[in-house]
Amino acid sequence: MFELDHAADMDIYHDPVRLEMEKSVTLAFADAPVLGVDLTTWDKVDQLNFRLVPTNTHIGWIPEVSVLKHLRVVDARGDNRLENYFEICGDRLQTKAPQKLFMVNIRPDIALSDCLLYSAFETEHARVHLEDRPK
Repeated sequence: MFELDHAADMDIYHDPVRLEMEKSVTLAFADAPVLGVDLTTWDKVDQLNFRLVPTNTHIGWIPEVSVLKHLRVVDARGDNRLENYFEICGDRLQTKAPQKLFMVNIRPDIALSDCLLYSAFETEHARVHLEDRPK
């Protein structure tokens, strides 16, 4: 057990999901679409880490809608909920609903072997207050 020397609020997200991609997906991080790549993620997407982002927040670019079949938004049951969280508008991958993004990374090896990010709807959380504790 640990002790806090000050009070703090903590958000607890009940149903986070992971944006995963198949290892066959080619991935780049840049400020514009990279030709010949399945998914170009905005190179500063990590600036959205631990932020509530609105609907239509731009995450990256996908040159063809067929790439979506290689992406998954996996919930705790293993179900794919991609269509609830993200959508394609033209060639842009964007959020479909307001959500909190966290553990966002810009390392291709981690994105391909684990996940690009975690997300949760803002309505699926609770805030708890941690009381001051003596040292």
